[in-house]
Amino acid sequence: SLLLDFLYTADIPPTIAEMEDAPEQFGRLMKAADKYEVPNLMDLCIGWLKRDISQENMLKILEVAHELGNASLKEACLAFVTRDTNTVQVAQDSREFEALPSDLVRE
Repeated sequence: SLLLDFLYTADIPPTIAEMEDAPEQFGRLMKAADKYEVPNLMDLCIGWLKRDISQENMLKILEVAHELGNASLKEACLAFVTRDTNTVQVAQDSREFEALPSDLVRE
C-alpha cells in the first residue's frame, strides 16, 4: 500500500503522479493520511496535486479538495479553473463538471 510505503520511506513513488487516475490515488492517500493522522503525507499529497493541476485533471482535483475540505487545495484549483475564459469553458464542457456537487459549482 502507498500509505505503508510512505511510513517506511517518507516519500511517495513518483510513478503515482504519472497514473491516469493520479488525482483519485492522491485523494485516497489523503483520506488515509487524515484517518491515521499523518500530516506529512497530507502535505506531500497536496503539494503534488497543486503542482500538477492541468486542464485534464483540474475538476478531479477540485472534487478531491472539496470532499476532504482542504481549503488551500480547493483555492488553488478554483484559481486555475477561473484563470482565463478558455479554461472556464473547458471546465464547463467536461463530463466531470456535470458530476460536481451543486454547492461546489456555485463557488
